[in-house]
Amino acid sequence: MKFIATLLSCFIVFTFATPNVSAQEIGHDSSVTVRELCSPDGSLFELYENADVGYWIIDKNSQTVLEGSDDAPSPYKDVQGDLLYLGPTEYYYNDSGTFIHTLTHMKLEKDQLEILSSQLRKNIERLHPIQLSQVTQIQGESNADSLRTATAETVYVPSSSYIRNAVYPKNIDGTCGYTAACILLNYWNKVKGGYVPSEFLDSNGNLKTTGMTLQDKLVKYGGSNDSWGRTIKGAINQLVKEYSLKGTAHYGILSWGDLSGQIRSGKPVILFGYLPSSPQPASVDKMEPMGVRGKVFHAVLGYGLKNDMYICHYGWSGYEQVLLNAGIVGSNTRFDP
Repeated sequence: MKFIATLLSCFIVFTFATPNVSAQEIGHDSSVTVRELCSPDGSLFELYENADVGYWIIDKNSQTVLEGSDDAPSPYKDVQGDLLYLGPTEYYYNDSGTFIHTLTHMKLEKDQLEILSSQLRKNIERLHPIQLSQVTQIQGESNADSLRTATAETVYVPSSSYIRNAVYPKNIDGTCGYTAACILLNYWNKVKGGYVPSEFLDSNGNLKTTGMTLQDKLVKYGGSNDSWGRTIKGAINQLVKEYSLKGTAHYGILSWGDLSGQIRSGKPVILFGYLPSSPQPASVDKMEPMGVRGKVFHAVLGYGLKNDMYICHYGWSGYEQVLLNAGIVGSNTRFDP
């Protein structure tokens, strides 16, 4: 209990008028508040929130943006009390000593708490230095079916609306890697055709969300809800082989330049957190390069770029266009159609 007691003692949560940051820099609403988030090692983060939609999470020490969106609601919206931040998609509040995810309402286990806290600190040490003024106000996509630059720094894959407006099975019980894979395969099926078996499509050509879904099939291939770059690569390639589909999936640990090059060439990429720790997913063996093993706690689909951040679909309704600092990304799954 010492670990939990230390964690509880570090929480300081408050709200005040935003200092040195204008409402125009943050987003759409003039009512901007700042709250402080905590991690178990004592690290502090500033959460900037609009009254309606728009949020940004910043490392308090370096003032570097970790993630945020002008279009998504704050993941801590309407949540009060002790707030915990453990990285992208990992948002929790304290409920009498139990930490509950603010969006999925799942409980956080102690071993997960320690792993996520440790990895977040390592990731923060290699963040790309990004300030709020560099990333706010993502521009919308034009109707042209080609790569587009909204500003000199903003790029989307072609027809990115197929990703933002996708219908897909729910991201539940830690299935984020498989959810991202569904959105990715659905994108290529919409753009080119031949990437999703018909049994997983409804009469409108969208992914089924009930019954036996594409996500269920991919999870069955992977052997567990837990996943990382190699797990998802294997699941996609098994699907391709069984149904004689098009394309090949690959995984690796690539730099910002490599991954941003994929997106610039028009290929969305599944991005994973880098957590070389136990517990180990059943589908990951002991002979991985660089010793990369362990449960992955976040996976998102990157489909655009803005400065040194990925524009991502987080796999939740309302979080289809979130910016993620490239330094937080570890392993990845790429797909060549």
